Amino acid sequence: MDDLLSSQPLVDRDGEEHLHEDAIVGKKSIALYFSASWCKPCKEFTPRLVEMYNKKKAEGEDMEVGELAVRTSMIHDLG
Repeated sequence: MDDLLSSQPLVDRDGEEHLHEDAIVGKKSIALYFSASWCKPCKEFTPRLVEMYNKKKAEGEDMEVGELAVRTSMIHDLG
């Protein structure tokens, strides 16, 4: 996991950058959510994920969710 996340800073919902060590070290659970703004199932699922995250955090769950957004330009670069 360290290798996967160490190359780029993590950006929170407020746009602030954090070192991956500060964001995930010591967390009991870490979820990676692959999403795309043009993906209808992603758009439908994201609010449910946010609701679950907020509920678990309120219950004291020691977790984080990281969204890895896919851009259409990334897909074109692969083809």
